[in-house]
Amino acid sequence: MKRKGLNGKIGKVGPDKIARVLYATVIGITVLFLIGISISQNIEVYMARSNADYAVMQETESRMVIAEDTPLGMKREYRWVQGAISPGENCLAFYVVHQYVEVYFDGELMYHLKLRDDNKIGKTTASNWIMIPLYPEDEGKEICVTITPAYEVVRNRSVNFYVGSKFRIYFDQLKNDLPQIVLSLLAIGIGSVFIIISMFHKHRGKENANLTYLGIFSFAIGLWKLTDIRFASLMFPQNPLVLSYISISMLAVGVAPWMLSIKKQFLKKSYSLLEWISVLACTAALIIMILQMTNIADLRETLWITHIVVGVIVVTIVGAAIYEGKKVRITKKAKILYACLLLCAVGAILDLLVYYIQGNSSGILCALIAVLIYIITMGYISINEINQKANIDMHTGLSNKSRCNEILEENEVIQGPLGIIMFDLNGLKQANDLFGHETGDLLIAEFAHIVRSNIASRNFVGRYGGDEFIAVIKEENKQSIDQALHDIAQAVAKYNEKDSRVAISYASGYALDIDYPGCTLRELLKKADDNMYKDKKVAHDTMS
Repeated sequence: MKRKGLNGKIGKVGPDKIARVLYATVIGITVLFLIGISISQNIEVYMARSNADYAVMQETESRMVIAEDTPLGMKREYRWVQGAISPGENCLAFYVVHQYVEVYFDGELMYHLKLRDDNKIGKTTASNWIMIPLYPEDEGKEICVTITPAYEVVRNRSVNFYVGSKFRIYFDQLKNDLPQIVLSLLAIGIGSVFIIISMFHKHRGKENANLTYLGIFSFAIGLWKLTDIRFASLMFPQNPLVLSYISISMLAVGVAPWMLSIKKQFLKKSYSLLEWISVLACTAALIIMILQMTNIADLRETLWITHIVVGVIVVTIVGAAIYEGKKVRITKKAKILYACLLLCAVGAILDLLVYYIQGNSSGILCALIAVLIYIITMGYISINEINQKANIDMHTGLSNKSRCNEILEENEVIQGPLGIIMFDLNGLKQANDLFGHETGDLLIAEFAHIVRSNIASRNFVGRYGGDEFIAVIKEENKQSIDQALHDIAQAVAKYNEKDSRVAISYASGYALDIDYPGCTLRELLKKADDNMYKDKKVAHDTMS
């Protein structure tokens, strides 16, 4: 038997809620304690020998060499004489982006990175960490590194050379990229959860396309940023090209789902504009992929197209938000949406500015953080809307039959005091036959409004069937329930005075748990239903 009582189900403060509050308090105190411990470091460490480290090569000579057989007709050479090599695992390491590499020790080729002769697609070798082991006998040798840019945008890109511990290079790069890794994995995880939730609800006939598109957008942005870090090429040194293509393609294909996920949040005029922006984004992504697959232009060379699309999207979103802010009264939900969208717009602009200033997007977190805030906020709103649709009767705004049964199917004994009222509209079929279903629907909606308005908001009210309603009243006695029924009768009489054509007629009955000790809520409903039918019979006999 479940421990959670029915009163907890409908809002009573019980042990379950107390436990949740206490647990949240414990979590908060624990977090504060851990933060305090991390700030106030009180451990002293002494090491007679330091760990292996690495250093940046400072004394390197570089010159540009004309080379007709290279993509840009030039390459750059770096030369130096290798100094003393400390004991342990050592290597020469450097990071290149869209550049071919050759490394010589005293004129002997030790390493090269280039495209295969039978390559059919692309010009780039992507982003790579070059790691070349250094041995004691390499001391005093002349090292020559040739860097050949594949694209114009990396013609003047500088390269830093490191000599020392391979482990320390791995460790420091992981430490530098860890915030982006964590945030990227979070975006991927959230996107996956949203997609699974939307598929689950679609299977149950409650599809929410906005949540699906939001999930795809989150997944694509997360994967883009995860593969756009230097540590990725350290982890997957054999697949740098795949990582590069994934990174750029995810950015290209991720913007369209974003537009599709937000378009319905705007008015029709803005909605149509955003639809066309979605078409533009999809068309741009298609063109980019075709150019890559036909070897006309690499993804990296057409990245500017994606950036233009992002810029157009930013301008459109800001314009739509300003336009609608002037045209209509902004709801709380709309304010949250606009704030999140503007945050994303600012993040995207900052990312683009930093990218074009420093030449790459690795470590830029402005857009990722803004997108995560947006995704979490809008995901919560979308999931809440799905739950609302799943539990709310859209015609009356009351809880639907599914939600009513969810409460009634608790089989444990009631932990009172508690009562349940059953309502049933009289003559609804005749009203439908004489005046049409619109009139019948109006009667249902008006009666639902009257019942809800005259029963305290802390109590449960639901539409149990076509013309049946139930109310679960907690912590009330017979007098208070009689008063609620009296107020409902007064409100119905007032309504009938205003609309003489079709009057609301209903029957009601209630049952209190104090009169039926050991009874379950469904059993108590049966008692209330019996009393309601007695009331209906009395009304019928009176009319006869």
